[in-house]
Amino acid sequence: MKTLPCVVLAALLAPAVSHAEWVKNKDLPMTLAMEAAAEAVAACEKSYYRVTVTVLDRAGQTRVILKGDNATPHTLDSSRGKAYTVVTLGPIFKLYTSGEIAARVRENPAAAG
Repeated sequence: MKTLPCVVLAALLAPAVSHAEWVKNKDLPMTLAMEAAAEAVAACEKSYYRVTVTVLDRAGQTRVILKGDNATPHTLDSSRGKAYTVVTLGPIFKLYTSGEIAARVRENPAAAG
């Protein structure tokens, strides 16, 4: 059995300034965030990965955490950490997966900090 934190990142809930602004934004609704997390867990389980999925809003706040069956305890922290890294660094560097960020750090180890 493999263990791998799988991350789902959702484009996400902005702070609502007014009702009119909130209606106009194109953020991921909670029902869709939950569905995306469930699909990610199911897809990983088909490949025998036992995972936890974390969906964050664009402020880095947790919206959904879904721990798959038999996922080990460390996947909870790993999943949130990877999602947080993508939410906070992705827009700055135009990198949208934890794999892209890891590749950038491998190419430039000094950037890891």
